[in-house]
Amino acid sequence: MHAHQKRDYIEEKVSVTVLECWLGDRAIPEKDCNEGIKNGTLKWADDGSLVAPQTAKTTVYHTATSSSSAKASTASSSEAKIVVSSKAVSSSKAVSSSKEAASSKTPVVPAVIQASTSKPGGGSGVSKEFPDGQLDCSDFPSEYGAIPVDWLNLGGWASVQKPNEKALAGYNDIMSVTKAQCSKGNCCIEDSFCSYACPEGYMKYQWPPTQGATGQSIGGLYCKNGKLHLSNPSVKTLCAPGSQNINVYVKNTLSQNVAICRTNYPGDEKMSIPTDAQPGTTKKLACPDSSTFYQWQGKGTSAQYYINMPGYSVEKACVWGNQGDDFGNFSPGNLGVGWSGGRAWLSITANHPSQMTAKLPYTIELVGGNTKCRYKDGQYCGGDNYGDCSSEGCTVSSSGGDITYVIS
Repeated sequence: MHAHQKRDYIEEKVSVTVLECWLGDRAIPEKDCNEGIKNGTLKWADDGSLVAPQTAKTTVYHTATSSSSAKASTASSSEAKIVVSSKAVSSSKAVSSSKEAASSKTPVVPAVIQASTSKPGGGSGVSKEFPDGQLDCSDFPSEYGAIPVDWLNLGGWASVQKPNEKALAGYNDIMSVTKAQCSKGNCCIEDSFCSYACPEGYMKYQWPPTQGATGQSIGGLYCKNGKLHLSNPSVKTLCAPGSQNINVYVKNTLSQNVAICRTNYPGDEKMSIPTDAQPGTTKKLACPDSSTFYQWQGKGTSAQYYINMPGYSVEKACVWGNQGDDFGNFSPGNLGVGWSGGRAWLSITANHPSQMTAKLPYTIELVGGNTKCRYKDGQYCGGDNYGDCSSEGCTVSSSGGDITYVIS
């Protein structure tokens, strides 16, 4: 979580416990499982499960518990911001995140130019009412605005969460489904919540009224008796636009694309919701209205967009990364966007403490706010003449109109 003088924020700390670890057809003790990850005899595969290199495949089931605290400053927006580490167990692509300072001595993989190959399907019919309880759980709802995130290997879904326990306080023992748990290509399994991406300028508006008992967020359509159901039936569509009081854009003037990845929230809270800002294009960013968007424990939330090195495709960047990466949860910077208290609050911040080494090699300037805010050469400067600088971030606000993040 990044905090600076004009924003409220919510800090989440999530611990992860491995419930059972299977190697081949036999269970192995948790201690051995953890030690294998640590010493390299077990490693994470692309589908989110564990594998023993050159040997058998391992499937791991997780549960996340969370303790949270809120801190207030002078801003009128609350912001759910997940900052992660990659400890041996909690760095799994199948689990929620935990907050931990990353060492500045950790080597960072240098930026490698990679052309974006993303050509997402779906997104049509974004204003169509969803036929509640009629589509099979195996059918990804691309005709109702949902955009598949195919590189996550979940049948297009951004996350699939299966709570195994429901108490008065909410859901517990929430399993994040991986490719290993998919059945014949269907990953939206029975009694699970299946999250999805929406077109640019839109946000997912389906989440259940019952959330995680200890602060975990849950979002998406609900799979029951083999059919997809609205989890927030007061909204008849899958996606809805952000605040209509403000237009937020990102304009890329570089010769390479810039992948911008929003947190899948509510959901598994990984930065997997893509916006691919191609050279010379302007894209719209959804600005959540805290009075109508998802509320975490009664507090309004905003959107976090992780911004990456030039040339990285969304397939490379919009994923759960590992220590040493400079993308995903270890991307160098964040764009914070939200509407609260009659104003938009927009920020450019460093992704500290997760990323302490890599720096974005371009300039980002917020144009259209009540003051100046610019990132350049590792410094975040505001004030009338960009004279107020720090290594952490800067913020602007606006009561309406257009605001643009200009990348140059």
